[in-house]
Amino acid sequence: MRYKIEGAEIRQLTQKTFYELILQEKNLKPEGKPTQERIKETCEEHKRKTENRIMNKDIWNGLKNKKIPFKIKDFIWKLIHNHHKVGNWFKRIPSWEDKAICKCGETETIDHILTECELNRSEDIWQEAEEMWKKNNKNFQWIKPNIKILRGLGAIKLKEKEKLAPEWLNERYIEIVTEITWLIWNIRNKRIFEKIKLMQEKATKKWRETMNNKLKTEKTIIKIEDKIKKRIEMQKNFNKKWKNTKLTNKEIT
Repeated sequence: MRYKIEGAEIRQLTQKTFYELILQEKNLKPEGKPTQERIKETCEEHKRKTENRIMNKDIWNGLKNKKIPFKIKDFIWKLIHNHHKVGNWFKRIPSWEDKAICKCGETETIDHILTECELNRSEDIWQEAEEMWKKNNKNFQWIKPNIKILRGLGAIKLKEKEKLAPEWLNERYIEIVTEITWLIWNIRNKRIFEKIKLMQEKATKKWRETMNNKLKTEKTIIKIEDKIKKRIEMQKNFNKKWKNTKLTNKEIT
């Protein structure tokens, strides 16, 4: 008897492909009512903040955005489904109930962790990112992200006075926001689980180091690209996004 086996062979899957299949499987699951509400709120917030309308499908397709690292795609998927282990989730864990309340006195939520909590140095880091943005983008205002903006980050289309931003500027915004989101999330985790606190100066220094490492990696990828035409296009795009970006005493050009 011959059997028809559907799907991909495990031995032929790379880690990247396997992860993408997991995300696709997640997206195929029916949306529950709470998820539908969060999606609706996300669409409304993007319209309010960016003056650009996005649809439900844009949010899901945004999880495939190549400019967003896999770890952040997973982070966003959990935002959409409210699966992050924060705040009231800890009340179900014996001896961890106290972690439901942040040490600053506020109930811990994702918005509080990423955009409000002074213990995570979130305000300091976002402020520095905004200052960097304003120096290089006079025509498009900086949008400080909240949980609703983050849910639809992969679909964001910046807009100012009926003028849509060029794609490289959307990419710049996405890359800055993803790096900061992951940095603050890790600062929070180290603080509550490992008892490691960062002072303001160290937090902003960590942010600069994170971005510098990212840009150095991107420049290396451009240099080793074999196809000349593609390498030229990659360099042009890099220059548009990051030219004159000051993160240290030297400009990245």
